Amino acid sequence: MGYLNLRPEQTHIFFKLVEQRYRQRPTIITTSLDYSEWANSLGKNALVDALLSRLRHQCHTAKIDGPSARAASVTRRVARRRCRNALATNHPRRS
Repeated sequence: MGYLNLRPEQTHIFFKLVEQRYRQRPTIITTSLDYSEWANSLGKNALVDALLSRLRHQCHTAKIDGPSARAASVTRRVARRRCRNALATNHPRRS
């Protein structure tokens, strides 16, 4: 959630999925959006209100603040690559 805005028919399909799982099976959803921001991605209508109602009923929300682990991993990988390239440029291999 949050990377793409869903078209109305996609929002309806997502709602049907949640509706089928509601009180039947556990559901895990990860997103970078607060609940208040879901309407921006899903549209502002009664369907989104009903969807959030079902998702938030008897749920556990784990909000994690801080830097993204994925972004930190990419930063480390880029730094290692730059270091290797700098070493290769400054110390070419002998044949």
